[in-house]
Amino acid sequence: MTPCRGSCQLPLQSDFKLSNGFTTCAKLRASGAWQVKRFISSALAAAILAGIASAQTEVQWLTDFKKAQEQAKSANKLLLLQFTGSDWCPPCRMLQKEVLSTREFLDYASKNFILLEVDFPRAKQQTAELAQQNRTLAC
Repeated sequence: MTPCRGSCQLPLQSDFKLSNGFTTCAKLRASGAWQVKRFISSALAAAILAGIASAQTEVQWLTDFKKAQEQAKSANKLLLLQFTGSDWCPPCRMLQKEVLSTREFLDYASKNFILLEVDFPRAKQQTAELAQQNRTLAC
């Protein structure tokens, strides 16, 4: 497709309609319609990215049980523990993908929960202190 040089005609509806029902690109550029469309597209993309970023930064899974308890008490929220095998457990991965990372869950969780991940990985390394804490919580 060759770029428009102001002489092509597009089948668009606007105030600059020619007698044959087409509008010239040069007239559209002169009207500023392209800049408005570009601005709206950019603003929409920025709003979507900001929404995604805010959802990801609002909800944080903690790993320290005592810190999570303190936050839950001070914020008057419930403590939600997720026991997982993040690098090997298929049902855990499915739960993460289909529930815990959804917009609905993240919105609800940010208002009602302090989140604690109790992970039992096989390949991923954990500190000895964190592994001991997680084993204690599992019993």
